[in-house]
Amino acid sequence: MSCNLKVNLVEVSLFSDQPFGAPQHHLSSAPALPCLGNLKTHIRIHTGEKPYRCEHCNYSSSQKGTLKRHMRTHTGEKLYRCEQCEYSAYVKHALKNHMRTHTGEKPYKCGQCEYSAIQVGKLKLHMRSHTGEKPYRCMHCEYTAPGKYTIKRHMRTHTGEKPYKCEHCEYSASQIWNLKLHMRSHTGEKPYRCMHCEYRASRLGTLKIHMRIHTGGKPFNVGLTAWVRLVRTGDGGTVSFLVIKVGRGER
Repeated sequence: MSCNLKVNLVEVSLFSDQPFGAPQHHLSSAPALPCLGNLKTHIRIHTGEKPYRCEHCNYSSSQKGTLKRHMRTHTGEKLYRCEQCEYSAYVKHALKNHMRTHTGEKPYKCGQCEYSAIQVGKLKLHMRSHTGEKPYRCMHCEYTAPGKYTIKRHMRTHTGEKPYKCEHCEYSASQIWNLKLHMRSHTGEKPYRCMHCEYRASRLGTLKIHMRIHTGGKPFNVGLTAWVRLVRTGDGGTVSFLVIKVGRGER
């Protein structure tokens, strides 16, 4: 690793707070070098030394301040709060990134397409869609992924973990998007609308199936009949389901 750091004030020892060559009886009274602490911290970039260790997990750091920030992930302390919503963060730069969701600022731009991002990490992840790089590998199969979160999500297919749980029933999901889709069965939300009639669906795939009624699509080489069934719920409301019947008859 190349390094441009220069210390011109005095030749210093990395393992002492005193200049080289200082008489032994002067070591206790010699003035501390202002930049020595910063130099020691910087040298750890090259040596990989991380003397500050977390008591609760395997995390370690080269700087005391970084460990202090990490400890907030255990204590839940979030000092930095957004003035426009309820978001709060452990570190200042996370709040700065969040504020861009309000301002719409996306300073990190892709040089190969029109993509732009609010965080440099998201741009790096996006660039792998151009390079095809997939550095994260599954330990149980041949699956590879461009990002750490994607491989973590994939691992749930092996472990069976479903961390996203419904507050209204016993449903749980391995992905948050599946939980969001499920929640529509409770809220009745149907954001997907048919362009040809008043039909609405909670899922895009369901709407695509419905559209075959209008387009005449026959994926099974037979007639396709569809209708909406209304089911009355316990609170007096109704929930509609798209029921597909494959065959030539009509209901």
